[in-house]
Amino acid sequence: MATTTKVYGLKKPSLTDIYNIMDFNNNFDKIDDVLNTKTEIEDIGTLNGTESVFNTQTSPGFYKGIWNNPSMKQKGDFTLFVFDVSSANTAEGTQETKVMQALFHENQVLIRLGVLGVPVNWSNFSPIATMSNLSNVEQKIGNLSDLATITKTNIVAVINELIPSISNKADKVTNGGFIAGGAEAGGTGNISIGEGIGSTGEYGVVIGSGAEGAKEVVAIGHGATAGANKSIAIGYLTESSAQNAVQICEGSNSESESLQFRNYKIVRHDNTDDEYYLNDVGRLSRLYTANKTNAVEAVNELYNKSDNDKSLLQTEISEQNNSLIMLIQMLANTGLNIVPLLEMMGNTITVIHDTETTSYQYSDSNNPDNPLKGIVYAPNLETVATRSIDDNSGMTAIIMPKVRVISNQAFWASHNLKTVFIPNGCTSLAANAFSMCGNLTNIYIDNVEETFEDIVTGSNLPNVNVTYLRK
Repeated sequence: MATTTKVYGLKKPSLTDIYNIMDFNNNFDKIDDVLNTKTEIEDIGTLNGTESVFNTQTSPGFYKGIWNNPSMKQKGDFTLFVFDVSSANTAEGTQETKVMQALFHENQVLIRLGVLGVPVNWSNFSPIATMSNLSNVEQKIGNLSDLATITKTNIVAVINELIPSISNKADKVTNGGFIAGGAEAGGTGNISIGEGIGSTGEYGVVIGSGAEGAKEVVAIGHGATAGANKSIAIGYLTESSAQNAVQICEGSNSESESLQFRNYKIVRHDNTDDEYYLNDVGRLSRLYTANKTNAVEAVNELYNKSDNDKSLLQTEISEQNNSLIMLIQMLANTGLNIVPLLEMMGNTITVIHDTETTSYQYSDSNNPDNPLKGIVYAPNLETVATRSIDDNSGMTAIIMPKVRVISNQAFWASHNLKTVFIPNGCTSLAANAFSMCGNLTNIYIDNVEETFEDIVTGSNLPNVNVTYLRK
């Protein structure tokens, strides 16, 4: 059975194999390739130091020699490899070949680039690797497998991976400030983030496409402009054009020392006593109330005072009204025509002469030209039939000095009825006579207390005030 040689893998047939001419040819092809790459190692003798080796031998090839430089503590055999890297045109138009040299000496490896045949140019190239031992290099570089990048086996590939990531982040730091996202250069200590920002002021903060700012300002939002020193503009196309002015959300604020949210503005008006107040509220110190430091407490103080005064006033008005109502009722009971009196008091008067009404007679739904308006005076009316004054919107009060019977839902859904007078002669008042009269606030009954007491609950009148005119 055939075997192969250890170094070059030449095929060796056994004594029992049939000789194959292809095996022979393949073996000689391999030998020819190896011999073609073989280069004699030139012995360059004893040299004093690293630079002696690098500067003397710059032609491609393999070299060996001895170092003997006690001051550099370099002594012993070395091997030098010089490789042709590339060629480039010089300024003089000649070809220069760039080479790489790799020097091996004991546990040292030095590598540097240079130009073939021009030793003086070596001063422009520093060694790209200097290692006393591999473990020392790993301590300085670190373990590549610990890299956070995807690439972990090649430093160049790692750097190339990082470049796109870095380019997508901050553009640059300049003038002690920060510029990113295509913003133009700003002043000292300025922060500008966003495409097309034209902030030139110092120590400002400008964020958003097209935003602009002056000195010591804040402009945030697309097209926001803080045009004067120490101003603030926040929001789409906001503008703060006066010094120490603040504009939030759309709009413009050109009044210094003011804050405006849209069109609602807080302004400092008086510089003499250093008071600040809302433009539409006024100076709290000028309040007539005892409390001058808080608008809510001042209003509460007024409310409590007015509430107390209102109670006294209501009592006085109620007493006067009762007297006036009793006078009107008494005049009506005598049969006297009270219309002129009511008109003198500034009221709209409607007079009806019915003694008895019929169902839906005065209903807006059945009678679009319903005549009942204002105060209704019915001097002869004795019976109000069921839903006869129904769904009425014009009547505000009714005086019926002779009424005796008021039937179920007689005044149903008379929406604007506010005042009703029930005379002493009324003997029958249905509990639900005023159902759905939502604005009825006063019922005056010329009788003693608790007469027709179910009228409030029966008609569902939670806000009505029932006044009895007799003691």
